[in-house]
Amino acid sequence: MPYIPLNRGAGRLFEDNLNRMLEELFLMLNTVDSTNSSTVELGAAGVFTGEWLDVSGYNSTMIAVATDADGSYAVQYSPDAVNVDSSLTRYYRVGEINPPHRFTNTRQYMRIVFTNGDDAQTYFRLQAMIGDFTELNAPVDGTLSNDFDATVVRPTDFHDEVALNLRQGLVANLKFGFNDDIDSGASEVVASFGGTFTPLTTASTLTIVSTSTADTAAGTGARTLFISGIGSDRLSQSDFVTLNGTTNVVTTSTWLGINRIVVLSSGTGQKNAGDINVTATTGGSNQAQIPAGKSVTQQAIYFNQAGHSALIKSINVSVLKLSGGSSPRVTFRLKVFNPNVTNSVYEIRRFRLDASVDNKSLRDFPVGLRVDPTDVVWMECETDTNNTIVETEMDIIEYKNAAT
Repeated sequence: MPYIPLNRGAGRLFEDNLNRMLEELFLMLNTVDSTNSSTVELGAAGVFTGEWLDVSGYNSTMIAVATDADGSYAVQYSPDAVNVDSSLTRYYRVGEINPPHRFTNTRQYMRIVFTNGDDAQTYFRLQAMIGDFTELNAPVDGTLSNDFDATVVRPTDFHDEVALNLRQGLVANLKFGFNDDIDSGASEVVASFGGTFTPLTTASTLTIVSTSTADTAAGTGARTLFISGIGSDRLSQSDFVTLNGTTNVVTTSTWLGINRIVVLSSGTGQKNAGDINVTATTGGSNQAQIPAGKSVTQQAIYFNQAGHSALIKSINVSVLKLSGGSSPRVTFRLKVFNPNVTNSVYEIRRFRLDASVDNKSLRDFPVGLRVDPTDVVWMECETDTNNTIVETEMDIIEYKNAAT
């Protein structure tokens, strides 16, 4: 090292050199990697493949993407710039929160491979930065992406956030229903319309009719309905219907299942005046019902859409002790139909109640009962006493799978 005289001029020179060295060091620690960044739009199914970069001198890599088409990218690591020994995939979905992602460099070489989806991009901004990055953060009052790298520190309950739509990709579903008249020897669905329930396997339009003339476009009862469920592709869909009293109304959309129907608007009665019955136009099977005065369907039936998994977190069942001292013995059966793989119906839980001992049961599942994509779940009930009344609630959290 050359000798620098200890005078004011030399001190200033040393200070200037030190500042410049620190600035260069800062740029070296956090810098854009141009070999793994791109602004060139990709066509349908197009692929951008970056170059292998020696990242042995850097702690981490930060990736940020902005585009108008679905896609995915893999951060690949290699010990020799030939063999891919580690590949970490993240998905980009239009219309969702797409946060940047931080990756700890675990091998000497790194590159990025971005694969576009079925639609051509009209803009594409992929930027990779290498350096020493701290943990990301998210606003405490914002909706959290399902794949945020940030540690969640806000003091709120996870289940509350799901219910308040503060967790992207997760949906809280409370399924509730009753059956006011189950007879001995019968096995009926826990739904207000009762009887047997067989899920549709072919999509059908819905025929909707009320038992009251007051449930019509200008009536005192229910006027319009909001329908939510799954369509022919087994993805979530919704629709609006204007009622016409005791005259059938047929939807233009086709359905494989109904998760909920609610009264969207009503007249001075502020609720539906009659039973609103919903059947499959093809075959005529019961699909839903809004009992008179309830304004919402009452059925313990859940349709899980494609590309989503779900967890049943709790089930609550109850039996009404009948007048005259009757105490029915009731068996609840939780059924699951898997339409896409096995085409089979499974009984995954059974609950038995003797009303002379206890008339209700609450089961919590800390791990959760898994419901696979496209599964249909419902509760059936058997009794040894005519006119038995039963009720069921199911708490379900639906998770969007990462690749969808």
